Parts: sequence; structure tokens; C-alpha cells
Amino acid sequence: MKTPSEIKKILDQHEQKRPFSCFQSAVEMVLRLNEVIAQDEYPEQSVDANDGRGYEPFSGKTKQYGRVAVCFEEIKFDPFGNAVDKGRELLEDGLYPIYSFEWPSGGFHGFVAFTNETGGISFFTKTKLGVVTADRYELNDVLPQKKTEILVVRVLP
Repeated sequence: MKTPSEIKKILDQHEQKRPFSCFQSAVEMVLRLNEVIAQDEYPEQSVDANDGRGYEPFSGKTKQYGRVAVCFEEIKFDPFGNAVDKGRELLEDGLYPIYSFEWPSGGFHGFVAFTNETGGISFFTKTKLGVVTADRYELNDVLPQKKTEILVVRVLP
């Protein structure tokens, strides 16, 4: 797993292309962290028909990126329950889970989880369009949540 500063350096170079492409953008961020796609590739945000559809274009599917196969699994938590514990477990397994958190003003957004400097869980996301600094959120910044979904992104051997 990469350090928080290594993760931030990679994600700072990532671009969210459109206002409602945040979930595709989050998937691309995880693909970059796993070195599946290059920094200038945007295979998911190039499909603008998926804007605003959340995890639906990924859930239960396997996709091919060049010669690399990646499978996607959606785990729903309603109520929020043990979603944080599940994220920690996935991080321990070497995965970067993507959470769907609701903004206080409404609407959901994709957040990439990572293990922070103290061994806890934190999140990066993009809140502006273009190549801008990745925004970091601590667990207390995003709680409370009534429900969430986690998208698990697994690179297949």
C-alpha cells in the first residue's frame, strides 16, 4: 500500500471532468493507485452516459483495461452499521475501497479510502473540476451517515 503522501501526489494529478462524474472519477483514482491505467487515461469518465448513476455501471461487473481485468463488487450498508470496519478490513487486504457519502447539502459523492498516518481510515476525493488538489477528509468530517455503499475494486491476476 502507498503512503498517504504518495496517494495524494497521484490523486492531485487526476482530473474530474464533469459535475456528475464523481463515481467514475473515484474508480479511475483507484485504478491509478493500482497502476492499472496511466495518468492521462480517463476510460470511465469518457462514458458521459454514466454520469449520476453511482456504482450501477460497475457493480458485479468485470472490466478490461488494456490487458488487466478488474472486478467490482458493491456492498450496501443501510443503516451505516459496520461500514468503517469493513473498509479497514479491505485496506488491510491491500484494497482501496470507494465509499458513497452524502453531503450535508444533499447528493452523494465518491470518496477513496486509505490508511492514514496513525493507522486509521481517511478519504480523498475531488470536489472541483479540472486538475486540482485532492481534498482530504477524516472520518469525523464525513460522519454521521445514515447509509453508504462501498465499491470494492479488485485487480485480477
